[in-house]
Amino acid sequence: MDENNFKYILLGLGIGIILTNILYYINPRIEYEPLSDQDIIERAEDLGMVTLKENILINEKNKEINYDKNEKNSEELKQDIKNNKEDNIISFQVEKGDDLYTISKKLYEEGLISDKKDFEERVYERELSKKMHYGIYEINFNSDYDSIIDILIKK
Repeated sequence: MDENNFKYILLGLGIGIILTNILYYINPRIEYEPLSDQDIIERAEDLGMVTLKENILINEKNKEINYDKNEKNSEELKQDIKNNKEDNIISFQVEKGDDLYTISKKLYEEGLISDKKDFEERVYERELSKKMHYGIYEINFNSDYDSIIDILIKK
């Protein structure tokens, strides 16, 4: 390829890029959907996002819960665990805005899973990390990881 051919190729590409930009500027194929603030908030809630205010309230509530748990002495905790295991089912709550790390930590603290990292890896393997819903769930103490995951992804 000689030098003149290369110049013509570059010139042709440049002209093509300019013409394409002019055509898209004149007739864009983008349809804008006007959204009100309320529409945006609803979509964000559907995706599990929370406002800063809600996040602060959730964090404060979690701190209070953790503080209350720490206030119980170890004998009370052992008795609670024994009572729950006798029932074999525990009521487990996922708060709005909880991520997989928080959920696995809570499951571990409740004695429903034996290893947080293994549970998180199983969720990632099944590609369900964004599919868990907030709410209150009844979970059997003898449930395996897949059963717990199946419970948590149901609405």
